[in-house]
Amino acid sequence: VVVVVVFTIFYFQKDDDYTPIIPNIKQRTLVGGETTMFESGFFAFDNPAPNLGARNLELHLAGDAQFGAAFVTSPAPINSGSGPQFNNTSCIRCHPKDGRTAFPDNINDVSGFFLRTSLPGTDDCNGPKPVPGFGMQLQNQANYG
Repeated sequence: VVVVVVFTIFYFQKDDDYTPIIPNIKQRTLVGGETTMFESGFFAFDNPAPNLGARNLELHLAGDAQFGAAFVTSPAPINSGSGPQFNNTSCIRCHPKDGRTAFPDNINDVSGFFLRTSLPGTDDCNGPKPVPGFGMQLQNQANYG
């Protein structure tokens, strides 16, 4: 009987200090602030942020064009800069549809697959420590010479 009485007292006691922690609708839907986008399809990462000014939109579009460009070895007059080691000839070959590539059917095919490398510990900015001569990622392609 005592348990029932105590339970009843606490159960029906009014708590005036209770405030539900529910963010308002704007906080829930605009998690990226003014750059929030509602695109969730294959090309979600292709869209410029909705709040870009004219100059930054121009830079975004120029970068987007470079993202799809194929790079070649120097001294080519256009898009030189491939190598001496690399994973692919263009950004989009590793990041189709501006996202992540699928795991390759054949690991020896040129694909977006890569292997991260690092030494134990951290660098000066608390990030992974690069391997001297290799960096942070193994490149499986190279230019002759």
